[in-house]
Amino acid sequence: MKIVWPLFFVFILVFGVIDKVYCESNVMITEVAGIKTPDIPLGDEFRPDVVLDPSLAGDINIDISTTNVPDGTTVKIKFRDEDNSNPPHGIVENGMVTIPVTLEAGNVKVLYAETDSYYTELASFLPTDDSGLKLWLKADDGAKAVSMAANFLRYNNQYLSIPDNPSISLESNQDFSIALWVNLGSKYGSWGQSFINKDNGTGRGEPIEYGLGYGTRADRFRFILGNGSSYGYVDANGLGVPEINKWYFVVAWHDSEKDTLNIQVNNGEIDSTPWSGGTLDSSGPLLIGDGYRNFQNDPEKFYFDGKLQGISFWKKVLASEERASLYNLGSGKLYSDLLDDEKDSLISFWNLSEENGARVDAHGTNDLTQYNGIFSTKGIVSGKADGEQSVERWIDKSGNNNNFLQETKDFQPIFKADLLNGKGAVNFDGLDDKLLALSSITDLTQKLTAYFVASPDILHNGTIWSTEGADSGDGCLLLNGGSDQKFSCSYPLISKNTGVSENTPSYYTAVFSSTNFATGTIKLRANGKDIGTSTSGKRSATHNGNLVVGSKTNGSNPFDGNIYELILFEGEHTLKQIAEVEGYLKEKYGL
Repeated sequence: MKIVWPLFFVFILVFGVIDKVYCESNVMITEVAGIKTPDIPLGDEFRPDVVLDPSLAGDINIDISTTNVPDGTTVKIKFRDEDNSNPPHGIVENGMVTIPVTLEAGNVKVLYAETDSYYTELASFLPTDDSGLKLWLKADDGAKAVSMAANFLRYNNQYLSIPDNPSISLESNQDFSIALWVNLGSKYGSWGQSFINKDNGTGRGEPIEYGLGYGTRADRFRFILGNGSSYGYVDANGLGVPEINKWYFVVAWHDSEKDTLNIQVNNGEIDSTPWSGGTLDSSGPLLIGDGYRNFQNDPEKFYFDGKLQGISFWKKVLASEERASLYNLGSGKLYSDLLDDEKDSLISFWNLSEENGARVDAHGTNDLTQYNGIFSTKGIVSGKADGEQSVERWIDKSGNNNNFLQETKDFQPIFKADLLNGKGAVNFDGLDDKLLALSSITDLTQKLTAYFVASPDILHNGTIWSTEGADSGDGCLLLNGGSDQKFSCSYPLISKNTGVSENTPSYYTAVFSSTNFATGTIKLRANGKDIGTSTSGKRSATHNGNLVVGSKTNGSNPFDGNIYELILFEGEHTLKQIAEVEGYLKEKYGL
């Protein structure tokens, strides 16, 4: 039998004596001994991996045509997830090489080429490349820490402060932006309340540098700017009257090019007013929760009453996409969520998540001193988990917004950093830790393919994910197999030994070929190999519980160990799709 393979393209990594350079090359597998058989599934045209049909077997020759690979180079043929300690090989001559290989039927074969001087790079596959993606939880990007904010009590005269310094002061006609999350506890005060302010006197023009707060008489959020002889302001009329005990994301900025003062709430309508007066460099301190300290000798001052979180100060005009990114569809961002290219011209970022005492500048050096005991309270923005922090939210990266939440502190798992190939995991305690989906995952009555990476701390019966409390619910579990973990899915609870012991990170795949309350096969795989198939995998009829990670919906069979990643796809994945997702997980976690 002779099989002709089409051209596919790869990127080759070239190693020099000192430097290494990427250069584009292409490789054409011209023949796999036998006649042309078009129905054998191949790798994508632009991917280096080629998936062979599991029925292909016997002694065959693989002819390879190369470009940008010098004659005399040894080319090796290898297969993903196999030993490859003594791979078949040949020598490139006139851009061609023929390599004899022996194939055994029964397993997925994923072919790639490697040479002494060159090797093919793994395909840059991501789960979002598959249109059937329903859920994508990854601990290294989506696990969010418990949300805490600073809680100010107006009549306790509480505020935060740092003395004047060049980083928080403005140059002549300086562009700058302020962004923050605010929750008004009251609207007390004859004149208003200050969120963030820099001035050194009466609040009547001359000493004002900048300020953002709430104006009682207008009943609006207000941004104010002075130049030493006058001041201007703009109110958030687009929002209108702010409500008490409700979170708002407020951005205010001075645009020197357009000569405007601007304010925007919740990434909505922008209110602007003309201002060509420039800016002032005052000697006043930066205050958070207070301002205009000598205003008409008013004993009420401008003390704030409410909650503040995620205050940032930038010496530039934030672009519309930057403001939208900070708002993050209402979820917000803390400093740990910012990418490097999102920190351009950022001066200071105060998460305000500390329980008490000084508040740290997460970006710069402007740590804030606390006055009169400001404590923490529940916030709105959950920042990226780091270290041994409790995980309150796990954000879905599929684009479907199937996010998970656990508000009860005792039931929150812990984030553990740098466990596997530099990646972290969400650690469940095996007692009562679990994360609950905020909404029902879209249509789990269809065929499914599930992937996850996990490592149990002990041999036990633990749930990775589930849709119901009873055994009839959909889900995946790792069970105590005596000497190793068993992998189990759906109902009846089929289980197959994996050969994997506790504390051993591994990647698992389950293919549900049946639909709602229908009996069909469920194929189980561990670490890239088939471990068994059930022909009586009945699906749930009701799906009456939202998906839970870390236990069943009723709290039974809690998982004790680390979950690194969980991916759910609608549909029964092909061999090629399985190879792509498993290859992504294997490479990412170094398994």
